[in-house]
Amino acid sequence: MNYPVESCPIGEGVSQEPWFAADFQAANAGELREALIRRNQRRRHSDKFEFFRRAFDFITDNEIFGDYLEFGCHRARTFRMAINEALFHQRSDMLFYAFDSFSGMPPSPNGGPVLERWSAGNLATSKENFLSLVAHPALDPKRVKTIPGYY
Repeated sequence: MNYPVESCPIGEGVSQEPWFAADFQAANAGELREALIRRNQRRRHSDKFEFFRRAFDFITDNEIFGDYLEFGCHRARTFRMAINEALFHQRSDMLFYAFDSFSGMPPSPNGGPVLERWSAGNLATSKENFLSLVAHPALDPKRVKTIPGYY
């Protein structure tokens, strides 16, 4: 899809590239920023889902057995992807370990400036909330283990 050059904030010619598919018809910079965030989130999560699908296809086809470990589990998005693929592939042997503080980011060790997203307490998903997010009717909750701490 081609976009008029005047509606493309990145630069002339970019809108003609086949990989360029964002909607840059936003009326102002705030709407454009929100459109970019939505596009990025959709793309990132689609790519992550595809990774888990391929990884579980590979480990199933090659009869590789073991448990799933994830370090940093905010919002449980990728953790849920792993659980769903394990259930789909009938990996009833697999345990799922979540390593996280469950209280967000720690304070900066040197007190220096940090990006807002990395500030103390940000990206917090409580242990209780995390467990409710990963609950699945086909999954025995004893197969999910939480290990609180900073890693």
